[in-house]
Amino acid sequence: MIIYFLILNLIYSFEIIDQSKDIFVCENDNANLYVLANDINLSYEWYKDGYKLINYNTPSILIDSPSYSDEGIYKCLISDGNNVISSKPIVLKINPNTEFIYSDKSLYSFDGSSINLHAELTDNSKDQDVNFNWYDLNWNLIADNEIFEGSKSNILSIKLDSNLNKKCFCVVEGQCNTDTSSFNLDYYKFKYPKLITRTICEDSLINFQFILEEINKINMPSIDRIEIFNSKGINLDFAFKVQDNFLEIETNDTMRLNNTGFYSAHVYFQNKVIEFPILDLSVYKKTSLISKSDDFIELLAGQDLNLSINVSGNIQEFEWYKDNLLIETNKSGEFEKKQVTKDDSGIYSCKVKNFCQDSTFFISEVNVKDNSYYLSVQEFKNFQDYILNIFDVTGRSYSLNEFDYNYKNKLYFVLIKKENELRIYKFIYHE
Repeated sequence: MIIYFLILNLIYSFEIIDQSKDIFVCENDNANLYVLANDINLSYEWYKDGYKLINYNTPSILIDSPSYSDEGIYKCLISDGNNVISSKPIVLKINPNTEFIYSDKSLYSFDGSSINLHAELTDNSKDQDVNFNWYDLNWNLIADNEIFEGSKSNILSIKLDSNLNKKCFCVVEGQCNTDTSSFNLDYYKFKYPKLITRTICEDSLINFQFILEEINKINMPSIDRIEIFNSKGINLDFAFKVQDNFLEIETNDTMRLNNTGFYSAHVYFQNKVIEFPILDLSVYKKTSLISKSDDFIELLAGQDLNLSINVSGNIQEFEWYKDNLLIETNKSGEFEKKQVTKDDSGIYSCKVKNFCQDSTFFISEVNVKDNSYYLSVQEFKNFQDYILNIFDVTGRSYSLNEFDYNYKNKLYFVLIKKENELRIYKFIYHE
């Protein structure tokens, strides 16, 4: 009897006649898992990765809009109350949607330069089998040519032209969907500083500030280096700083003779160099001595004193000093004093008035010696043909014809010119 019941149970034992194969669905699609047994009045228990799923007790389960957390290995245990059989494992794999990290992006660059548009996929999309296509502003399909390269990849290289390239689209086609990323292309526009024209004193500071502004109000692109030099290749020292959409340049150098000329600034960005005029410099030369009168001059009373100085530079005028007292101002660089006396002895100097800085030079030490001695009556008579004037101590002047020899025992001064030499002699008439 026992053997009979065992055989009967074997005859009526149920089995799974169909079940789901491994399932691969796109993200947010529906996933339907099922098992089919050849009996009724069976109970069902579903498991995922070895853990029982509560409230799943039917031959099939529907996972609506599955997410990555629903991925796993499923199986179903079927029981008729006496026997329990298990389905084969059912693998549920969620294929992620193909999508870009960003849907819209604005890029700034320089007109005429090259740029790479990178349509970057999300991490879940990177390993998928996808196709890329690029389109222009009017949704015309882009192909590789002298302007575009990489039109079938996620990186498109463009030689930029502000008249043509304003916007591009990248469309990616994946197993589950398509996605679009757009690129808005704009171009850096600068407001350049005005050219400064200056004449600067030699050895003075060249200190000017210049502002380069990006007028779109976007941050200044990365700068590799800056150079400022003139047509002779002379570089100026400077400092610079970048703040938001401004580049500030401040020159800090000393004016030399070879610093003259027209300067331009060269700003080196990562893929572009811009140039603009910045300075036009000329120089006020400082005073430089070329020549002057002898350091020591000795004269006889009655002779003329002639002093001179020859200098280069931006000269305005000359101030002449004797023993540090101003005696004359002129523009000639020459000083003359007729018929000097002993009072004209002293130290002579000249202050050269320069546009930038005055310079004082020692000129000469002048010594005036006495040029007179007493004439005898006979000598007086011998010099009559050379006498120009006779005057007494009061300053009264006499001609030779007017001179009265009756003025005896008085002191007179006699001016005699002989052989182009002037001399003053003292004379006392007596018998």
